[in-house]
Amino acid sequence: HLTFTQNKPLQQLLQQIEDYSPYLYKTKNDSPIDVVHEIKEWVQALTSHTKQLNWYLPISKREEVSNWENHIALRLQMSYLFNEESVVTDLLQEQELIKVKINTIARPQRMLYSAMWMVRLLQKNDVSQIVRKTYKKHIRLTIEQFKQYIQFSPSNFEHLYYLLKAEYSRYLGKSSSAKLYYDRAIQLASFNGFLCDKALINRCAALFYEEQNERQRAEEYMQQAVELLNEWGGYRLATHWEQQYEHLLRNKQVTQKNEVLVPFDMHVVIEVNEILSRETKMDELIQKVLLLMMKHADANRSYFFKMENGAMQLIAKAALHNHAFTIDYELSEIKKSLSLQSMLQYVLKSEQHVIIDNTDLPSPFKLDPNEKSILCLPIFYQGNMTAILYLANTMTPYVFTNDKIELLKMISAQVAISMEYTKFYEHLEEQVIERTEELHEMNIHLNEMNERLQQNETERKLLLQNISHDLRSPITSVLGFIDAILDGVVTNPEQQREHLKRSRERLFSLNHLIHDLFDLSQLEAGRMQFYFKTWSTKELFVIFNEKFRLDVEQAGLIYTSAYTIDGEYYVTLDFTRIEQVLNNLISNAIKYTTDGKIHFSMVVEGEKWICSVEDSGIGIPEKEIPFIFDMHYRATNNIGGNSNGIGLAICKQIITHHRGEIFVKSTEGVGSIFSISIAVE
Repeated sequence: HLTFTQNKPLQQLLQQIEDYSPYLYKTKNDSPIDVVHEIKEWVQALTSHTKQLNWYLPISKREEVSNWENHIALRLQMSYLFNEESVVTDLLQEQELIKVKINTIARPQRMLYSAMWMVRLLQKNDVSQIVRKTYKKHIRLTIEQFKQYIQFSPSNFEHLYYLLKAEYSRYLGKSSSAKLYYDRAIQLASFNGFLCDKALINRCAALFYEEQNERQRAEEYMQQAVELLNEWGGYRLATHWEQQYEHLLRNKQVTQKNEVLVPFDMHVVIEVNEILSRETKMDELIQKVLLLMMKHADANRSYFFKMENGAMQLIAKAALHNHAFTIDYELSEIKKSLSLQSMLQYVLKSEQHVIIDNTDLPSPFKLDPNEKSILCLPIFYQGNMTAILYLANTMTPYVFTNDKIELLKMISAQVAISMEYTKFYEHLEEQVIERTEELHEMNIHLNEMNERLQQNETERKLLLQNISHDLRSPITSVLGFIDAILDGVVTNPEQQREHLKRSRERLFSLNHLIHDLFDLSQLEAGRMQFYFKTWSTKELFVIFNEKFRLDVEQAGLIYTSAYTIDGEYYVTLDFTRIEQVLNNLISNAIKYTTDGKIHFSMVVEGEKWICSVEDSGIGIPEKEIPFIFDMHYRATNNIGGNSNGIGLAICKQIITHHRGEIFVKSTEGVGSIFSISIAVE
């Protein structure tokens, strides 16, 4: 349909019809063939001055309602464009016969032009009261229907919706609303490239302003309408309008064919693009926007609102003082004018711009007497309102002419894009800074890890050196004892028995070391398995107390114990691993206590089960206490030199896997207290 192809030149559309027709005729389907034929007829009628207008082309298969509706919609549109009132009565009556609930592709076009015709007929005031009532109902229903169409395809229907609103407001005498609706409709039609619709809206606006006795504006709109028709290729229709509205085109040079009426200096647009393209900071962009708008609109006061967190926030204001523009970001003391408050609410709800040529004249808005001309302009990006610009001139009325408004709309479109890019760049810059900080922190972390790895490597080398010594010592001793017996150096049976006994002790020590190394490697690799079970603290004390009593007394030391827990408490642990830890602590206590006693105790403090082993041995030097649980630690006061130094490291790993703690209190020469703590249930 012409409605949906009017962003193409008519000659190009005609060529497409010629190319498509052979394929269509092969289908032997009369309905689409008839529709395409009628479209071709009307395209030729629009472009050629010699083509006869045929309003009664035959329609085949009227029983196919969608096909019938296609023809009626085309004829309603053409009759309205050519202002052929003689056929409209028949067309309106015929469309009433079309009864179908489903939507067809021609339905919006038919409803639009039937409603437009009805408004025009109502304005002539020569229809009956019943017809008047019917027409008004149809117009309102059409407006509501187009409001629904917008939800599905705003680019195709939104400008037509505002055209209908403008024409109906014009009929109802609501001139202020009509002005806003015409401007909004023109803006949307221009944005989406609908040349014919934009020409039609300009013609309607011209006739409206002629009624309002605003001759200059009427002439500007009609001139634009004719120019748009020529650009579209509708030369015959353009000539028809020139003749019909000659009184509005006097002393006007008609643009020929494809020339486009440009109401503003393209140098300004180029300047705007160059300035805005360089800005990547939102504050600087807003400053440039305010100064540009004020400069090219002859305003001396402006406010800039920006959508933030779902609400319009006042960001900055600018004013002309002593022939210089100033920007003010201190907004806390700004008192919004009556005009600003009133218009801001209207623009937010209607998403349309507001222009007040002269505040001394009656207006539906509350106006500030200090402002003479006012323009409140919404700024859109991808269909969403992102900002509002309020401009005012406090000296002169009628400042914001039609060409300036068109220029400001052009600039605002560029501003919307620049604001989005600026927001993107600022977000990108924040991300870069954030990522840089993260990389810096990661680098510090990697350096720390590298240092720890180097330290661990050093500690491992030291541990291996110590372990190598601990491995060599028992092996060397065992080999020495056996060689002494085999070589006949030791022949006395008692001495041989003593050598074998010492060899056995060395092999036990070596076996213990190998077990410790295996446990440590399993713990560090996370492969050691734990089997947790809930135990009564009293039951644990009974088991461990009897076992440790025998070990200590067998070593010739005094053994004491204490269970100071009132009530029933339970703890979840791996019995075998906890036994391994306590065995190590008791073994160390026995090893480092040559005379005295060893005390074993259990207590519950707060939410912790604490099990302690206290000895009266040689103690630990104070400076070594922080390191005794490191795997490379070897006591400087090691008795007998047969400690491999990794037992306590294993204990710490085991307790850590129980989410517990192991700690020590020690005084050199007095003794030590080793304790483990695990949460009770």
